[in-house]
Amino acid sequence: MSPRNVYAATLRPGVVSGFSEKTFIAIVAGIRDEAIASGCNSKEKRQKAMADFNRTVGQKETFCYIFFKAVGRKWMTG
Repeated sequence: MSPRNVYAATLRPGVVSGFSEKTFIAIVAGIRDEAIASGCNSKEKRQKAMADFNRTVGQKETFCYIFFKAVGRKWMTG
């Protein structure tokens, strides 16, 4: 497994738009109802979290996220 870092800041507007807004924030926003229904989040916590995420696309904010890349292999036996 190896880490893959995504860093979005004012100096990288393409990453801010492409990753922060159109990917990460969109995914989190898309599961709103399911997260609240499952009890994972309350509406209040969810609103605060989304406000925090949306603030990262502002002019003086930074968003950093680490993904982990892993490769699965099926070993042949016999």
